[in-house]
Amino acid sequence: MRRIMASQLYQLKRIRAMWMLIIGITLIFLLTVIGPLLNLERPTASLLIGQQMPLLFVMLTIMTGVVSAFLCTNDFTDQTLNHEVLSGVSRMESYFGRAIPAILVSVVLSLFWLAMAVCAADVLYGWGNQLSVQTVAAEILLTAFPLIRLSCFFVMLSFIIKRPFIVIGISCAMIYLIFQVGGSTLFNAHNYYLAGIANAFYILNTEQFGVFAAGSEHINYVLVPTVTPASAAVTVAVSLVFSAGWLLLGYSYFHHDDLK
Repeated sequence: MRRIMASQLYQLKRIRAMWMLIIGITLIFLLTVIGPLLNLERPTASLLIGQQMPLLFVMLTIMTGVVSAFLCTNDFTDQTLNHEVLSGVSRMESYFGRAIPAILVSVVLSLFWLAMAVCAADVLYGWGNQLSVQTVAAEILLTAFPLIRLSCFFVMLSFIIKRPFIVIGISCAMIYLIFQVGGSTLFNAHNYYLAGIANAFYILNTEQFGVFAAGSEHINYVLVPTVTPASAAVTVAVSLVFSAGWLLLGYSYFHHDDLK
């Protein structure tokens, strides 16, 4: 399985369509962070990050789908998987040799981009006092668990559908449904645990309060994280259970697939 994993990581630089999509997502990231430079009243980094982090995760959802889809479906199109299985490699090795790199790459890239967005905002605007650095760092690290869960879901879809752009389209449709169908009810009670995207939104979301200074029209914002230690623990537990479930479902399908 190590050779398969190493081969998948080596092939990363050859998947041009994937990197084109990732570059596009990166440019949107930059526009999100640099955009306030065009305004006369610029926010602090902590205010900008506190307000924009859920939006940034929307783009990371698509990126997770992109990486998982291409790494897991690339060898279906040229019959590499067929030859691999016929040569005596077990289906478990073929499956997890692709699933593990897909999960690692998508999650590491996502966390790296979130961290870079925070650092870029700090350099451009100064940190401010709306959120502490420790709070933002903890939120980003906790987001790794919904990201793992989403990646496992896309891995399962990739082995079933075998077409990368269909899987990417599903990731975009998921976001549309979250906004258009789910609405605010996803963040009520414990509903956010059931959907990986909503769970991440809850982690990165903040309650915002505006404070008016006497004799001034300027508003000072106070941001309060919505996540608590208890909900963080549930996030970790539910994400791990769902991640294992998606991976096992994907392997169960692949184990009986005729690879045609």
